[in-house]
Amino acid sequence: MLRSHTFMVADSSSQLEGLSALIMQAPSWRRSVLLICLFGGAIELMLLLAGIRQSELVAYTGILVFTVPALFAAAVTGPLVRWGGGNDITPDWSALIALGGCIATILITFSPVLLLATDLVVLFFAASMGIVFFLRILLLGGRLWIIISGIFCSLP
Repeated sequence: MLRSHTFMVADSSSQLEGLSALIMQAPSWRRSVLLICLFGGAIELMLLLAGIRQSELVAYTGILVFTVPALFAAAVTGPLVRWGGGNDITPDWSALIALGGCIATILITFSPVLLLATDLVVLFFAASMGIVFFLRILLLGGRLWIIISGIFCSLP
């Protein structure tokens, strides 16, 4: 009796997983990459218009701090998930997850600016990176966490 109940749960979960494809379809990876580049360019433009970009510390911040990590995440997510033994993830979903992480990073990083506490931007950027990393691990099913913890646990 217990065995048939387990089969029914597995059957209903696989049906639900099959229906999840109908709920949302990821946009093309090209669109997500274009939006990531536009966000980085918009940050560069805002820094240029504010006159902050002349400093060496913030030169190319929009590109180096926001765009490059998001593009790297979009390119590496699929192979890492496959290497970790997870389900195959399409480039469309990989780029969409990276775009969501980029948007979250931008919102968290620049939230102190709304409170006129610009000296906290670096702290909030570091916090945003940790939060986005945690959310990506949760979203990808924890398989990357097993890989990463295995790498760090094997270090001397």
